[in-house]
Amino acid sequence: MSKLIQKTLLLALAASIAFGAADAFGGDIRTKSTSYGLKAGMISPGIWYVGDFEYEPDASYTFGGFIDHQLGPKISGGVSLDIHGFSAYEESNNLIDLGITIKAMLFSEGSQFTFRPGIGIAYGTLGKMGIYESSTYMLLKGGLEVIISTSGNISWLGEIGLFGAPTGGNDDADMYLDTGLLARAGIVF
Repeated sequence: MSKLIQKTLLLALAASIAFGAADAFGGDIRTKSTSYGLKAGMISPGIWYVGDFEYEPDASYTFGGFIDHQLGPKISGGVSLDIHGFSAYEESNNLIDLGITIKAMLFSEGSQFTFRPGIGIAYGTLGKMGIYESSTYMLLKGGLEVIISTSGNISWLGEIGLFGAPTGGNDDADMYLDTGLLARAGIVF
């Protein structure tokens, strides 16, 4: 991904923080113009293809944060920053991704539950893994967040999702990731 796109994503993140700070704390997730969240859990990446070789990464940790801004009554767009543990055959490093998301908001009046199915695209960087220098990826994501509203300013969140990298690599080899699974829990404020 070009440096211009990276800078644009970082600028969008900064603008979202600046414009949303006023209503960050308090209010129902369904009516807030901007919401923030933190989540952590486990990730099970799909097969990692490096040139003609295949590696099966181990399950690992994942954590991240997001900022969502309401685009309409039942749709939001936002930015996310995630860090995923990545290990295969005694080598490990972090896969860090910065992305943009679109999420729908489904709920019934009077219910504590809000369902947010969504999709996203991200730019990811994986640090050096053994003989392979650091590499970059285009990640595609899809998933479902379930938010349980509370009477306070913080709501609980559960997430299950799929992700993969259809393209990526470095100067030495083309690399990509088959579809993997993640499950996380967290908070929204």
